[in-house]
Amino acid sequence: MKSTITWAMRAGPWLAALATGLCLVGLGGYVLDREALHQLLPVQTTSHPVTLLSALMLGLSLMLDGPRRQSPARRGVKLALAVMALALCLTRLVLGSDPLLAQVAPDVLDHVVQDRVLPDRVPAPSHDMTRNAALTLAVLSLAVGARALRRPGISQTLALVAGVPPVLSFAGTLYGMGHFYGEMSAQTTVLCALLISACLAMGANRGALRVILGDEAPGRIVRRQILIGLLVPLAVGYWMIAQVEDRALAEPFALAIVALGIFVVLLVSVSALWSEREDRARRRREREARHMASHDALTGLLNRHRFERDLLTLVERARREAMPLALIIVDLDHFKLVNDTGGHACGDLVLRRTGAVLSDRIRHADQLARIGGEEFALLLPDTDRQAAIELAERMRRAVAEMRLEPWSGHSGRLTASLGCAVYQSPETAVEFLARADAALYIAKARGRDRVVAAGARPTGIERVAE
Repeated sequence: MKSTITWAMRAGPWLAALATGLCLVGLGGYVLDREALHQLLPVQTTSHPVTLLSALMLGLSLMLDGPRRQSPARRGVKLALAVMALALCLTRLVLGSDPLLAQVAPDVLDHVVQDRVLPDRVPAPSHDMTRNAALTLAVLSLAVGARALRRPGISQTLALVAGVPPVLSFAGTLYGMGHFYGEMSAQTTVLCALLISACLAMGANRGALRVILGDEAPGRIVRRQILIGLLVPLAVGYWMIAQVEDRALAEPFALAIVALGIFVVLLVSVSALWSEREDRARRRREREARHMASHDALTGLLNRHRFERDLLTLVERARREAMPLALIIVDLDHFKLVNDTGGHACGDLVLRRTGAVLSDRIRHADQLARIGGEEFALLLPDTDRQAAIELAERMRRAVAEMRLEPWSGHSGRLTASLGCAVYQSPETAVEFLARADAALYIAKARGRDRVVAAGARPTGIERVAE
């Protein structure tokens, strides 16, 4: 079953594609002089061509936001589209009009805007996108640019900020206030909502959205709190404003109601994010504690306690399923001399290097542990006797080829003795370990630097390699 976060991330590109398609249809309606295309919603106002052009650039940029690893050229195109959209919006915000478009195509603008286009606002016709639409798309351009620069946290924050003007526009429509702080047209509001949702959905696995959309109980609780915190103030405000006869007083009151709803949503989101960070830190500490309880602090390998537990589990499985299971015990030769001549720091270095060398030669399913001072043990599931002997011999050669800087009283050359055994049902885990240990002692007694394997009989020992 897919998680809510997975569904949201998959829906993001589709939302961007839908917004892009609506922009293309709207712009096509202006070019072809088809009012039914650029006025898709049954309302009096429609989106300005510059609004559609800016939204189109942002939609295309979001549609290019695909795989995690993207080429520099692709990221450059995404960033360029966001920058061009930002330039159009800033032109409107700073200069108060669209002189850039007017200079590029004055004839088209006169024909389209003066004769055919109703502006984003309800009152008299205008050549401009509304200030709210320009502000929303400008902030959203920064959010899309942040995604192109691989700054998902900043992108998410900016996208949430960009959602404030559309909420004000929706509230103005709900409360019947045509000039409610630069109300956008319904069509522009829908386009902005689609683009903001797409930008947020693509980063749903990070930050506050990761908490809000999570399938765990905290995520479900936060979603209910946000829904109630936004809808209840709007509904109560609608009823209270209906009782106010003076419209001059109603507009500031409506703004306060909307601000309250946004504040509640923001407060719940920030609280959820803080709670998630604390919970994540707690889970990290628990993981570290579990790791320390089962791993050797010096080498990072499994410790003896974890090895004995896994040995019991694998022996039981081998007995029940008749699965081959091998055990190799590795012991460094004359390790006391290393500590006596080089000190414990040198001994620790040798143990870490040995653990790393042995780890490089095992499979993912194999389990390597440090079970004593200079003693290592390796459990090999689904491994027969011949394969275990060959691996043990490779390990012996690897230790012998491991070179350390010579120090006073030592050449820096190390060797190891290895004993291996294959599980023989119905022996116990203790008997299995004892056979491998006995093979190791035989290897040491016969001169060290060799592999000895336990024979087929539980008490038999056979020298394999020197």
